Amino acid sequence: MALLSSGLGVAIGALTQRIQAVIAISINVALYLFFLAGGTGVLAFEPHWLQNIAALVPLTYGNHALQMAVFYSSADQLGRDSAILSFSALAALALGILAMRKGIARG
Repeated sequence: MALLSSGLGVAIGALTQRIQAVIAISINVALYLFFLAGGTGVLAFEPHWLQNIAALVPLTYGNHALQMAVFYSSADQLGRDSAILSFSALAALALGILAMRKGIARG
């Protein structure tokens, strides 16, 4: 999850190139993703349409892996969670690298 966040942060920073804009965008994105990932409640009790949206958020799978390890001492679906987080982190890092290259080429 840290690599995913780092890649997205680098991409946002390279594209906007303004500290205030990066702070505002990052805080809003982080809050929305936290709530969509089930950080404040159990996704199973949420409406079905919200569960479908949460399935598209990679942090949902990190949250699931953490809950299974801490609360249930289980590795249930750890492979799926790890694969989705790894793929998402690689995609975010690639996006960050591309944004940095464009910023360097412009600058």
